[in-house]
Amino acid sequence: MTRPQIRYWTDSQSQHDDSSWNPDGHTINLLIVNREDKIPGILQKLYEQLAPVQSKLQRTSGRIQNSELSYQFHTIHARNSHPDDIKWPSIFRGKITKDRELRERSKKDTLEIYVDSHIQQLSS
Repeated sequence: MTRPQIRYWTDSQSQHDDSSWNPDGHTINLLIVNREDKIPGILQKLYEQLAPVQSKLQRTSGRIQNSELSYQFHTIHARNSHPDDIKWPSIFRGKITKDRELRERSKKDTLEIYVDSHIQQLSS
């Protein structure tokens, strides 16, 4: 049975090319699995803790087969907050996993392929 969960990975902005980003900023790749109506509230609580958020991008989303759950995969760029300071229990009270496989890769779309394969595992 698939349960609600959050998986995430963080990278420092110093690994990116965009000179407009604060060198103290961070990128968070975030996979949320939950009821569709719960996901916006989880994201809002995270944005509040990361404020100011420079940009946010929903990269993929869908439904988990044979389940009432949905998923969304986001990339969030935050300027001043540090991901280690996120108070996850105040955002979500389920399984939270720091997943190194959610890191950016040099080949285009390979991160989305990893997310799709993880969702397939949850569906079986």
